[in-house]
Amino acid sequence: MRSLRVSIQVLLLVIVPLALQMALLAWMSTLQSEAEEQLRAAEHNKKLADGITKLNAEQFETISKMGHMYQLAASTPEEIDGVIQRTEEEYKVIDELSKDEPELNRTILSIKRDQMLAFELARQIRATDDPIKQEILWKRLGHQVQDIMYGRLSKLAHKYEQLAKQSTEAQAAARQRFQQVALWGSGLIMAFTAIVGSALALSIWYRLNRLSDNNLRLATNRPLHPELSGNDEIAKIDQTFHNMAVALEEAHQKERAVIDYARDMICSINKGKFTDVNPACYTLLGFTRDELYGTRVIDAIAETQETAHQFVSSLRERNSVTSFEVRMRHKDGHVVDTLWSTQWSEKERSTFCVIHDISERREAERLREEVMHMVTHDLRTPLTTLGHIFEILIHNKDTENDERKSHYLEVGERSVNRLALLVNDLLDIEKARSGQMAIDFKPCSLEERFRICSDSVAATAEAKGLKLNVHPTDLIASGDADKIDRILINLVGNAIKFSPDKGTVDVSCGISENMIKIVVRDEGKGIAPEDLDKVFDRFHQVKGAHGPQSQEKGSGLGLTICRAFVELHGGRIWVESTVGEGASFCFTLPCSAEVSEK
Repeated sequence: MRSLRVSIQVLLLVIVPLALQMALLAWMSTLQSEAEEQLRAAEHNKKLADGITKLNAEQFETISKMGHMYQLAASTPEEIDGVIQRTEEEYKVIDELSKDEPELNRTILSIKRDQMLAFELARQIRATDDPIKQEILWKRLGHQVQDIMYGRLSKLAHKYEQLAKQSTEAQAAARQRFQQVALWGSGLIMAFTAIVGSALALSIWYRLNRLSDNNLRLATNRPLHPELSGNDEIAKIDQTFHNMAVALEEAHQKERAVIDYARDMICSINKGKFTDVNPACYTLLGFTRDELYGTRVIDAIAETQETAHQFVSSLRERNSVTSFEVRMRHKDGHVVDTLWSTQWSEKERSTFCVIHDISERREAERLREEVMHMVTHDLRTPLTTLGHIFEILIHNKDTENDERKSHYLEVGERSVNRLALLVNDLLDIEKARSGQMAIDFKPCSLEERFRICSDSVAATAEAKGLKLNVHPTDLIASGDADKIDRILINLVGNAIKFSPDKGTVDVSCGISENMIKIVVRDEGKGIAPEDLDKVFDRFHQVKGAHGPQSQEKGSGLGLTICRAFVELHGGRIWVESTVGEGASFCFTLPCSAEVSEK
């Protein structure tokens, strides 16, 4: 049935009971016709039986009146003619009733002829006066009447009485069958219609309920029921619904993939809380989706409380797509510069946001400013000095004495060295950042590294009256000797620069967590807490807190190079400082295999 359309099933449900009802009515009509036929036969046989009985009774009455030949002889001709006339009338009735029954009609005609012959004998008896002839005629008449009355007429009357009785019984039986067929046939058709209709209704209800439940399952993101079997409208609707669900799932997966693999953080915000977020939140803020879900947006904003509240409150007022910059707080505490694109959805009652990390752009802008500052100050100053020296030497080459020329050349050489140092520092930083700088790990004696560093900065320390306290050590690090030398010279040089005259710079090392820890400590004014995370940034120079303003400013790249070289060795570098108590620059290096075995 499910291969048929529902409309055809319903049509069949209507047509089949109607066809059965028509068949039942035809059967009942046949039974009715049979009953009526039996009724007509019973009435016909009854009339024949009554006519024959009446004819026989008429004959009996005539015989009773003329029971003796003397009574017959005494009868008047009019009486005999009256009997004959009545008899003929009775025969006409019987002839009319038996005209459709040739055999009966022939029998009746035969009896009628014999009857007329009996009346003719009665006339002869009445007409003759001869007693002997009357006696003979009377005997013939007696035999004739006996044969008619007690023979054939009686048998015919009895026969048709039995046929009338049988027809009546057959009619009763036909009526009973009619009633039974009407009752049972109607009941069976009603039961068939009820059963088939209930089954069809239950099937349609069940299948429609499956469709409704699938709709709910699709809305709640639960697995759908298997496809309905069949080829009817409901099955086709269910197949179309499943195809639509598959298409929606594929579209959702593609959309989810686009969102999940997007580099920008995509989220929805409702009532000031994150209600959905893509995995890019971990890259941007260090939080997983589960950690960020349900948290307040204001807690992730690295602005003042008032600014953060105004920002969150304004999200619902942005009906069109708008972009603005917001500083956000990473899980580890550092600030991330972001660009927000938001759209308020009145239907969802949520704000949909795309958050782009612009920290690199901000860093590039800051770097550009620092480079411009370096070009403006650090590069322009030595270049200007060289320009002045060349101008003096060119225009006063005859008037200047050798001592003055030598002085100018020394100043020019220092300016060139400063430019070369600045350029080399920039190149080393870029090589380390891009991964083009390799470390040749070899055992390096730290005692030898300390000696080379002391020799390099001894003159500078002596000029300021500083004591350089280098602790002896027998530790051997694994790394690049030249780069370790540059780390030490930079750190010790900075310590000398920012230490007060007659102060002390202390250099020591030891083992910490399977790494060699080297500490360079000075006695300067220290570094403010807010600057501790910035001292290793490019072109950053701490002012005020770490000592008096030095007439000789650095390039701002020394500590950046130190960090790059330390990280290339697999170590880390940091600073510990309290304002007014100096600063300690610490870094770690891997131990040589010899030290590890010990």
